[in-house]
Amino acid sequence: MAIDYLQELRDYCETFEGSTMVFQGECFVYKTYGKVFSLVDEERKVNVSLKADPEALGDLLDKPHIIPAPYMWHNGWVNITVSNRPTCDECKKLIATSHALVLAKVPKSKRT
Repeated sequence: MAIDYLQELRDYCETFEGSTMVFQGECFVYKTYGKVFSLVDEERKVNVSLKADPEALGDLLDKPHIIPAPYMWHNGWVNITVSNRPTCDECKKLIATSHALVLAKVPKSKRT
């Protein structure tokens, strides 16, 4: 079941402006203009890593399926376990936020 949700999330990541995907290690890494905005891993319990809105971090971490991302927590990244429709839908919203946060840091001159 979770694999279907992850494929849906992978497809969703590809719809954003400047989105490209590379496969690194065991992860599908999604970038916008060369900057990472999401990682989707179909092999591990934690399925999606992304940059979170700093103002929403406290509320996000109160949820049992969201934890701080090791090594990237200091940059506001979280890991999400996607196991059902509600977590998939929530993850889509968080992916959109992550993309917007990362895209805002890309100079307009680099956007083609």
